[in-house]
Amino acid sequence: MSLLAGRRWIKQMFIGAFLIPAMVCGTAFFINFIAIYYHASRAIPFGTMVSDFTGEFKHRCRHGKATFQFEYNCES
Repeated sequence: MSLLAGRRWIKQMFIGAFLIPAMVCGTAFFINFIAIYYHASRAIPFGTMVSDFTGEFKHRCRHGKATFQFEYNCES
């Protein structure tokens, strides 16, 4: 029996590719908003944060789908 049999791999892909990175990015956004509020010199501009997040999201979508599709096809 495979570890990712049936529909389990979909849940695992969602958690690994979206949920955990979303929590990390959310924490970074929150800390950066505090830095922007206090006019800290090390605050990352909001546009840069959004750009980085969307780029990472697109990468995770493509890479996660390709990885799990490859593993699924190898098991068949």
